[in-house]
Amino acid sequence: MTETEWLAGCDTQRLLEYAIGKVGQRKLQLFACACCRRVWSALGQASRRLIEVDELHVDGRASDEELQRAFLAAAESEWRVAGNPTLFTPWRSSFHAFEAVLHATRHNALEPRRNYDCGIVADQATIAAYYEVVRGRGGDIEREFPSAEIDWDEENVIRHAEASAQCQILRDIVGNPFCLAATTVSPDRYPRAAALLAQSIYDDRDFDRLPELADALDRAGCCHASVSAHCRESTPHVLGCWVLDLLLDKT
Repeated sequence: MTETEWLAGCDTQRLLEYAIGKVGQRKLQLFACACCRRVWSALGQASRRLIEVDELHVDGRASDEELQRAFLAAAESEWRVAGNPTLFTPWRSSFHAFEAVLHATRHNALEPRRNYDCGIVADQATIAAYYEVVRGRGGDIEREFPSAEIDWDEENVIRHAEASAQCQILRDIVGNPFCLAATTVSPDRYPRAAALLAQSIYDDRDFDRLPELADALDRAGCCHASVSAHCRESTPHVLGCWVLDLLLDKT
């Protein structure tokens, strides 16, 4: 993969394949959670809570037992719905959104991580995104869609758009692996006030304040150009954002 392909790529699976091994498990986990958050409207309350607990768990702010309880609660809630085939079927967004959640969280809750789970999470989230569009316009998704009734061009467009958004998230988390000058700078170089602001942004998920962080770093005269540029990008930022992780010394 070239730098241009990384920066402009819209194939989640290809970018993930390149990123795995270059970043830590925490970042991959936060990417998986971010994919699930993009289909938030298709998830039940227990599944949403599971993602929230998993995000806390990767930062050591929730215990293994808390995560396991949240996983079992989500499974019980969703599988209760699964007993009603009109509510939980492979042609409903809720089905694929929960599949994404399962693959995003069960390696922490029940079994060892498998790197390819992130790819499954991303793929299931794109399918859920498609069925959410169908559901949102009043499509009858309480019955199986015969292939002849599916607009495959539309499905490809919607899933491609979702994959493009996932790639933006992955770049927000990983940064540019072809230009490591900024990401290898010691966090000790940055002023304490900037680190406190970064912690506040991270804790509150208040990513709209990232330009404020860039201003603070610029005033201190210690902001690498790529750090400042990333803080001011209009693309989505998520937990695991490489700039926040840099200042907070997270990997």
